[in-house]
Amino acid sequence: MQKNKSGTPSRAAVAARPSVVSEDLAAGRSIRHAASSDTQAMPRGDERYRVSPSAKFYVVQLMGTWLHIDESAERSIKHGSGIQKVRFENKDYELRRASDFQSFVRRFLQFGCYAHIGGKTIDSENGMKQIIPQRFIYIASSEAWDRFEKMRKNGNLKR
Repeated sequence: MQKNKSGTPSRAAVAARPSVVSEDLAAGRSIRHAASSDTQAMPRGDERYRVSPSAKFYVVQLMGTWLHIDESAERSIKHGSGIQKVRFENKDYELRRASDFQSFVRRFLQFGCYAHIGGKTIDSENGMKQIIPQRFIYIASSEAWDRFEKMRKNGNLKR
């Protein structure tokens, strides 16, 4: 984990920390890929009527050497301490801004990971130019994070 001069983790390192702790690479979740296509599938809602404000977002999941961004959801937004949160699979996650989406994914691409985003496989900076940023939550198991960190430090991820 990168640290700044004061010895505390950098904002980028804190933002990339896993939210779910599990020893399973998929964090106990089944992973389904959408069919590959030339167009990006936008996050879809569930067509339920909600009294409180809600948001449609991507579920970004680190899978060790790649980012799985195929799943989307719509949830009611919880406000508290200046952070918007959503409840997903019985856990609260920070709802991150669409403006942070591309820079977040680029952090992983620069180490050689690839991302599967709404039906499109992205493995370079040029591919990110075609992606429309969306709000998102970030999920990663401790096993997936450890695998990513080990491969990054060993230089095995770089192409």
